[in-house]
Amino acid sequence: MKVMIRNARFTCRGKKAEFLKSVLLEMNSKGNDFFEYLKFVLYFLEISPSRCSLKKSLANLKEQLQDNIHKAEQFETLRRNRNVETMILQGIRIPHFDTRDDMQKVVMIDAVGLAIYGQTM
Repeated sequence: MKVMIRNARFTCRGKKAEFLKSVLLEMNSKGNDFFEYLKFVLYFLEISPSRCSLKKSLANLKEQLQDNIHKAEQFETLRRNRNVETMILQGIRIPHFDTRDDMQKVVMIDAVGLAIYGQTM
């Protein structure tokens, strides 16, 4: 765990340090998933802008992930009804999202938001 935090690619001070501390305290009872949550939180802190509140950044990330999942579902529907080569010729771009990973991240965002803020994002 110490190595994961040490190797994180963000400066851990201020509100990010407080958020990480809160996550470590609140998510400690998660058991086997603790390191997955820690890895996600470190990723989130790395990509979140420092000028924006972390709660808003968490909500924005969840919205972005849900949009990715929705786009992937729409493409899957199109793919069932049309030929992929025809869609490429029509200029329809193929999304490159890992929907399973995005769904897991949405679940983690809700769990972190519930543990830290008392509500799902």
